[in-house]
Amino acid sequence: VNFSMQVLPGVYFDFYFLGGQEAFRAIVRSFYKGISGVFLAFALDSEESLEALKVWHKEVKENSH
Repeated sequence: VNFSMQVLPGVYFDFYFLGGQEAFRAIVRSFYKGISGVFLAFALDSEESLEALKVWHKEVKENSH
């Protein structure tokens, strides 16, 4: 799912919901270029989701310079 919105003149938010799917991992790296921030979410009732969040966080840190 892809969603974009302008919140202020010249300020845009782009949202991509990928559901943590490994199939998107390769293309997601291109999204990191030029980002100002990132929002990561996980399921509170899933330890597996929390562990996956740590992996995504590490990937963002490594690729968003």
